[in-house]
Amino acid sequence: MVDLANGTERATKLFVKCLAALPNLHTLEIVSMWQPGIIMCFAITLAKVNPRLQQVKTLILPPAAHWLLRYCSNVEDLACCATGPDKWFVEAIAMSGLNRITKFSVLYPGHGDIWQSRVQFVSTAKVTLHESSQGWLGLVLRSANYLSYT
Repeated sequence: MVDLANGTERATKLFVKCLAALPNLHTLEIVSMWQPGIIMCFAITLAKVNPRLQQVKTLILPPAAHWLLRYCSNVEDLACCATGPDKWFVEAIAMSGLNRITKFSVLYPGHGDIWQSRVQFVSTAKVTLHESSQGWLGLVLRSANYLSYT
């Protein structure tokens, strides 16, 4: 579990390099990342290090960490946390070729500390036949549209 909300560029670079050195990592959770400088450093360092995280099966990310999706091609359980999935998060899912996802969740923090409330789960109520025929990507797109209006 990592919180890059108040991190530094140096810590972010070290974190990405550390990812590449963890061959048995199967669950990765980044709870927050919102500073523009840290987000850009994260994306640039990922591109330079190019970690292959094939063993990661569970991935929990804030929308700003969507760049990590392209390095975790075997994810089965994906969650978007802190806010709902934005346009870039959904596009990253589509472009990453993630075809093993069996569970997609949107975790919203409630009032107070994120860890006290992270069990709150947001889902949409009704799925049409057209959306279910599009598979999990159709559900993600519907969730992103639904969450942007609520």
